[in-house]
Amino acid sequence: MYVLTCQASRAIFIGTVLGLALTVGGIAGLQFYSFRKIQAIQPIPSEWTFQTKLLVQAGVDSEQAQNIEQAAKYYQQAIDVLLGKDKQTDISTKSKQWLTGYADLLIRFGLVQEMLNHRQEAREALEAGYSMPVGTPHVRSKAAIQLGQYSLESNKFSESEKLFVESLKEVASAPILQYLATGPSPVVLPENIVANDYQMAPLIELGKLYVKQKRYQCAFSSFLASLRALRNAKDVFINQSGSGVPLDLHLQNFDVKCNEAIIMSYISEILWKLGKKQDAVIWGEGSYYESFPRSHGVVECRLCAKMVANNLYIMYRNMGMSEQSETFKNIHESLDFD
Repeated sequence: MYVLTCQASRAIFIGTVLGLALTVGGIAGLQFYSFRKIQAIQPIPSEWTFQTKLLVQAGVDSEQAQNIEQAAKYYQQAIDVLLGKDKQTDISTKSKQWLTGYADLLIRFGLVQEMLNHRQEAREALEAGYSMPVGTPHVRSKAAIQLGQYSLESNKFSESEKLFVESLKEVASAPILQYLATGPSPVVLPENIVANDYQMAPLIELGKLYVKQKRYQCAFSSFLASLRALRNAKDVFINQSGSGVPLDLHLQNFDVKCNEAIIMSYISEILWKLGKKQDAVIWGEGSYYESFPRSHGVVECRLCAKMVANNLYIMYRNMGMSEQSETFKNIHESLDFD
């Protein structure tokens, strides 16, 4: 039996409505719920049945509320409805819109199965969804990243790099696509490139891949270029902020995944491996002071602050600087997730 947390009030509502929808008397209650917000996150084909739409909507809502088991349940039910009782539906006759929604659904199902550590089911669903020549770009990008991580676990470095580059291509701007057309390895973005959150995810994975290959100078150049691209985007964001919005408030909507601090922490680790210890702690502290102020509201920032505090504790201890080491040890221990 699936138990929903109090944080999932929205998902609870949809789940309740779903139950009512399956009875004649409950259908009228569905008029009160708008699909608009979910459509912005995950487009749902208009030709799907109302039951299927509601199942996908409930799944996305549960996923947003971090009710991963519930999301997997709804996605599985939606897939079962689409394929029919005996899974004999001929999808080759379906429209592009139908197939796009189905590919996205398979990928979303695979991603939540991965979160639940159901790895075989996750991989099968991701491979099935990603193999279809349709889908929403940012969803396909996530699938390529996860498939690339599977390859990386098996030390299939070329395959992993190819998938991470494909992930970037799915969400790339025209200038990034033009650069990738040259087939660069490592991927080091040119100076004038602007990158958003969707593009940062595969760029970070590429940097991590180069680290695993012990190509530290390549990793350093790649991360530094990605950080520059993110800061270029920040400059654009600030210039578009408008005079009516306080800058500090406006910037809360920028870099919501804490990528700037995360990249700085990776650069710190690489510099340490290259023997540049003083530079490493400077970048490490920069990462900490970038992530900590947002650590109470953004999970990614809290994780980054905790990780980099531990790194700084180890670095300062190695350098014989006990006072600084003890400070960051205490910070690391204080950043819990209760």
